[in-house]
Amino acid sequence: MSSNEIYVSTDVEADGPIPGPNSMLSFGSAAYTGGKDRHIQCEP
Repeated sequence: MSSNEIYVSTDVEADGPIPGPNSMLSFGSAAYTGGKDRHIQCEP
């Protein structure tokens, strides 16, 4: 595994299954290196 690889995990929480009538409650992402070190985490 290359040390330059970064894995990004993103999660979205919503109050229903379809856009329009439902709302996005939260959105967050985190980036990790191949060695499982957290690089950056973003949440509104």
